Amino acid sequence: SLQLLALSNLSSIENREDLMSHFRPLEHQEIIRLCEFLNVRYHKLVGDGVYEKEFLLEVLIGKFERRVSQIDAINALPLYPDENTLFDDAVVTTQFYSGDSPLALPKLNLQFLTIHDYLLRNFNLFRLESTYEI
Repeated sequence: SLQLLALSNLSSIENREDLMSHFRPLEHQEIIRLCEFLNVRYHKLVGDGVYEKEFLLEVLIGKFERRVSQIDAINALPLYPDENTLFDDAVVTTQFYSGDSPLALPKLNLQFLTIHDYLLRNFNLFRLESTYEI
């Protein structure tokens, strides 16, 4: 089964189900050996012994499955706030706000890592400002 995994096309093993279909038939000792080759810790931190097969499978799949790109996650966000954002106290803090003074929003720092970082911070600030204006 590891030979099939090694010879598989990258796009055919990028999601969780496909990786699980390759890893599930392996024995526990084979998974431990694979973890050893990939520098994934398989020994328990406290006590003796190794982790169970299911946990090691989750670790391997979590490490190698394709993650959602940041651009796709940002494109999926709405430009203006929806009901969930408006009534979420973690985003809009209205507990101590009486409306007498302006609300403090996060500031844009003068130093940015990249142009993408600058654009992401501006986008987040725009979303927060539009939320507070509503």
